[in-house]
Amino acid sequence: MTIAGSGPAEGALRALAGELGIAPAVDFAGRLDRDRMAELYRSACVVLNPSRVDNMPNSVLEAMASGAPVVSTNVGGVPFIVRDGATALLVPPGDPAALAAAAARVLEDPQLAARLQSAALAEVQQYAWPKVRPRWADLYASLLSRPGPSEACAR
Repeated sequence: MTIAGSGPAEGALRALAGELGIAPAVDFAGRLDRDRMAELYRSACVVLNPSRVDNMPNSVLEAMASGAPVVSTNVGGVPFIVRDGATALLVPPGDPAALAAAAARVLEDPQLAARLQSAALAEVQQYAWPKVRPRWADLYASLLSRPGPSEACAR
């Protein structure tokens, strides 16, 4: 297991890995540059997003774009960017047993992993800049064509 990033829980996680006797199997990678992070995503058998609150996690989109199956908590905006059972597996927040069971499903079922990867790769294309750019341009154009606040208030 690789844990990327750093934060206030790192010490507790390292201690827990030691208590559980799994420390030799856990790599605390720390903060990674973009290229190393992409490499890590591409090598992952499954990416876990155990967030308790998350609006639109780039990490989930990056994992999908890298072809890694995703298991995430069903919080915030996550269910708006993935479909449970189709592009990722979603579990309730704060339920480590459900997160572990979903990760085990992906690891033990290569067909499920392949289906999630394929569907996620197709789905994440809508977030690529060539798809997003014209939508933003259309939005700005429509906003600029509307009466401004001062014009609306003058009526």
